[in-house]
Amino acid sequence: GGGVGGGGWGPGAEELVLFAWDIDCLSSYIAKKLNGYINHALQGGMGDSHGDGVGDGEGQPEALALAHSRVSDAIAQSLNDAKVPLDGMVQTAWEVIASQVSSQCMAQLGAVKGVTATYRMTNKPAPTQPSTFVVNILKPLRDFVHAWGDRVPGSIMNQEWEGSVVVLVIERYLSTIMELLGTVKQMEEALAKRKIKSKAKGNKGGLSDADKILLQLLLDVRSFGDTLETHGVDHTTNEEYVKLLAEVAPAERFLAGALEDDAL
Repeated sequence: GGGVGGGGWGPGAEELVLFAWDIDCLSSYIAKKLNGYINHALQGGMGDSHGDGVGDGEGQPEALALAHSRVSDAIAQSLNDAKVPLDGMVQTAWEVIASQVSSQCMAQLGAVKGVTATYRMTNKPAPTQPSTFVVNILKPLRDFVHAWGDRVPGSIMNQEWEGSVVVLVIERYLSTIMELLGTVKQMEEALAKRKIKSKAKGNKGGLSDADKILLQLLLDVRSFGDTLETHGVDHTTNEEYVKLLAEVAPAERFLAGALEDDAL
């Protein structure tokens, strides 16, 4: 099948959503209604037995009640056992869906590498605003939730499914930034060996190209953090995001100067 809602979530994702929903409904039916029907039938059988005179004599009603309880417990256990593989199928389906949606979000992170080209040897002023691509990083997740949010089973929602997708994206964002900063460091070392300064002439902030790149990354990561609350992730306490922010935190010292220059 095609992508979910035409949004390109990956082959078969739409079918997985519907499949998981149907399986979850079947699991719920087994756990609640079917078990209830069986217990109701057993209770009816007990009533018939009493009405037919079965169980007359001392201790017979208690023995019958005990037998009913044991049968009921055995049936409930059997039904619970039957639910286990169904619940496992639902869990697996949503893990695949989460992987596909997160991959779509991660594709937006390719734009991070463009930050280097923006400031390397261009004499552009220091950045004061986040990059335009940041708002689109989690757009595939937002679109998915809008299209299919009402088909997410309660068991999956309770596991903070959206948050799990966000964490995967944050981890990729971190690795992307670390790779970019490694490249920038190599660039600066190469320039230093040639005794070429990458500081832009006439720039009031006096920031090097590497400084500007790091500052842009900080602005982007901060802006990205502001979007996480929508998906149930607290950026002030989320361990993965805290690591991401720490990677670009050294640019905090450039922020005030860049904003002052922008105001002039």
